[in-house]
Amino acid sequence: MDGDDDSDDWLTPIRTAETTKNDVGINGAELRELEEAESEEEDEDEKEDLRPLEEAEAKIRWLREELAWFRSTAVKEQSEKQSLQGQIQQLKLKMARLQQQLKQEQRQSSQLRQQLKQERQQAQTQSSENMTQMMETMRQEAKAQRAVERSRKEKDTAFSAMRKAQANSERLQAKPFLKIEYATDSGGWASYPADSIDKIWEELCAGKRELEFDRGDETYLISFQNLMQENTKTRKQRRIRISVDVPEYWSMSSGIEKQDFLRCLAIGSDEEIFNRVRVLVPESQRLEIDRVVKGSVFHHLDFQGSSACGLEAVSVKRVWRIEHPTLFRKYSLCRSALQEKSQGGVPGISPPIGEKLSLLAKRLLDPDVRASVNEVFLFHGTSTSNIHSIVAHGLDFRLANTGFYGQGTYFASQSCKSWQYCCRSCGDEARYMIIARVSLGKPHYTKEVERNRKLPPKGFDSVVANPGPMAGHHSAVQSHQEFVIFDRYQAFPEFLVEIHR
Repeated sequence: MDGDDDSDDWLTPIRTAETTKNDVGINGAELRELEEAESEEEDEDEKEDLRPLEEAEAKIRWLREELAWFRSTAVKEQSEKQSLQGQIQQLKLKMARLQQQLKQEQRQSSQLRQQLKQERQQAQTQSSENMTQMMETMRQEAKAQRAVERSRKEKDTAFSAMRKAQANSERLQAKPFLKIEYATDSGGWASYPADSIDKIWEELCAGKRELEFDRGDETYLISFQNLMQENTKTRKQRRIRISVDVPEYWSMSSGIEKQDFLRCLAIGSDEEIFNRVRVLVPESQRLEIDRVVKGSVFHHLDFQGSSACGLEAVSVKRVWRIEHPTLFRKYSLCRSALQEKSQGGVPGISPPIGEKLSLLAKRLLDPDVRASVNEVFLFHGTSTSNIHSIVAHGLDFRLANTGFYGQGTYFASQSCKSWQYCCRSCGDEARYMIIARVSLGKPHYTKEVERNRKLPPKGFDSVVANPGPMAGHHSAVQSHQEFVIFDRYQAFPEFLVEIHR
């Protein structure tokens, strides 16, 4: 028993605490509330104790950020300071060089003044007669220099005006003369209004093959692939037809077929345009052109010897007629401007061009127009690499070097002369020659070489160099009859001739 009593001794404090708790009347729930309140008070006290520490840490962080900003600002200011110092140093070096240069120029100026002083002293020692002669020579030289400058300015002004007028002409003449009609219910044809044609042409030049346009309250869709017009509301379709102002012997003179319409447009690469606008002529006309080429080789009309260039032995294999309505329209407008300019008529070409070319012109060209502006057929030789560009865009003097008679486009009435400019290194390969329709207008007959000429003389439209003595020529003699125009649209490449040896 004693042992059992000893084993309960450890319970004595607990029993005592419970007795005490019961004595004071506090139950377990109240005790827990007291403990939680004491814990919250302790937390509040701890937070209160930590608040100054947190505020101190926040202030330290702010001070560190301020310090970092001041450091970065100091680095930036130091960099700017170094840059300014570098610029100052460069300016000092530049100033030193300028000062050195100024000193050198001052020395040179001093030397020149000394030299001038000596020359004046020498001049004063000359006789009055020599002085008068020298002053007169100087005046004459100054007068001649002023005349040269004045002439150069006049030429530059005239050339600038020509280029500006040509640019305006190209802008205004970009649209060919088109006539577009649609089928009516009565079986006839009605024309589109001019403003509609202008809009249609602009869209076509932008590369469109179908386009919509409004007329009144209706909207229409035009397909130039099918040559059809469709009302977008009613879906009613009508046929359309197109005609252009071109020579009567062209294949499209009676109207444009679906597959031919792209020939009216200068759209695409030079090769694409080239392939669209050339038309192979029939055998009868090929033979006619062959006779024209071989019958126009001589230098002079009374020349009876054999041809030096050997064109009598060549063969004209193929001939294409160039049917390019857009380019022909530009030529036609330029020709009309020449007609208006020379309403009183112009003198004919003297001496006349060869018989074969004259017969070709008589058969194909309008006689009244031909006489009013000296419209003729002439030869133009060029390299094979230029053919696509010439057919696509016309004859442009910028493709060639400057000749004896100015910066223009050159033609000849003798095929032998133009043959010189065809491909000389081609051997037995095909060579090409252009037979161009050219409006010469009023010609100026030159007697001397003038390489710097940019325009025909005032009052004239072209320059002609006839066979005979020619001042400034390397051989002193002009062998062939040559023609030069300075407006690219005075000529149209009518025929492309393929020649084989």
